[in-house]
Amino acid sequence: MQSELPNIGNFEAATSWITEDDMRGAFGCGPDVARHLEIAQPFVDAGFDRLALVNAGPDPDGFLDFFARELAEPVRSLTSA
Repeated sequence: MQSELPNIGNFEAATSWITEDDMRGAFGCGPDVARHLEIAQPFVDAGFDRLALVNAGPDPDGFLDFFARELAEPVRSLTSA
């Protein structure tokens, strides 16, 4: 479930208990291709044929370069287990 929060203060309060390790456990973060594939695979197994990968970090161009250079083909090659 996704909630819409009216301002930054409310967002910070709602997420204050979430740690960086929580985020790493739920998402593919950084340049580890295997981790991104591990996160994507259950969606492929569930029958999704379109995935949206979103850069949530401070370097959007870096993510786009990483995706094009290292991640695009492995993600496109995923098949249902």
